Amino acid sequence: MANGRSKGGYLGIAAFAAVVIFLILSTTVFFKIDTITVKGSSIYTAEEICAASGIKSGNNLIRTNMSKAAANIENTLIYIETAELKRSFPSGVVITVSPCREAISAEYEDGFCLLSEKGKVLKTSETPFPTLSLSTVQGLSRSRRNWLKPKLRQARAMSPPRRKRTKL
Repeated sequence: MANGRSKGGYLGIAAFAAVVIFLILSTTVFFKIDTITVKGSSIYTAEEICAASGIKSGNNLIRTNMSKAAANIENTLIYIETAELKRSFPSGVVITVSPCREAISAEYEDGFCLLSEKGKVLKTSETPFPTLSLSTVQGLSRSRRNWLKPKLRQARAMSPPRRKRTKL
């Protein structure tokens, strides 16, 4: 009887060791990213979207933070409203993006801004957007302007610098 119990104990230890070794190998050696597939329509190329995500071929699929990569895409590429990333075992990542749609123009202290359906600032301008047939919101309350300021700073940081006006 005692001999049978010791064999079962060794099998349990061996099974536990095999699981630990597999877990270690899966986060270091196995599941390297080989393919990154981009789905959805966007004004950006697949290469630009992959670069914005921060995911590279050779990264470990399990250790890659998918929610951080999605946030990187949404924050870096202004005209992407949402990005969703999924692991595709054994060696792939699928990135699905949805584009921003220009929804409304809002007037604020320094000019006008173009907002998406979810309130993301897409463009800023000192003059109204004449080519777009969008409604313009005027008279934003102080609380709404305070909500808009950080979004405008982010949009300005990502857009090319504006030329200074000179009076003659």
